[in-house]
Amino acid sequence: NGIRRYLITAVDTKSKFLLSMHIVIYQETILDFIMKLKNVCLFDIKHIQTDNGLEFHKYFRDYLEKENIIQFRSHLRDLKIIQT
Repeated sequence: NGIRRYLITAVDTKSKFLLSMHIVIYQETILDFIMKLKNVCLFDIKHIQTDNGLEFHKYFRDYLEKENIIQFRSHLRDLKIIQT
């Protein structure tokens, strides 16, 4: 029916905490995702990495600024797998 759905995943690379949601992407739904993530995490979120999708602009960015969360943006050609 023309509706796009995306799997949004959050992973803490240190604790391996994982949260995944299958959602329809609008700026409001990605904002809802980060707010739910913040509520279920057992730790403070200080940094977040996203791609450059439009869903990560405006409401999402404003929320991160309000919560003092630093956003890093990935660029597909610059992505590297880092093992620690």
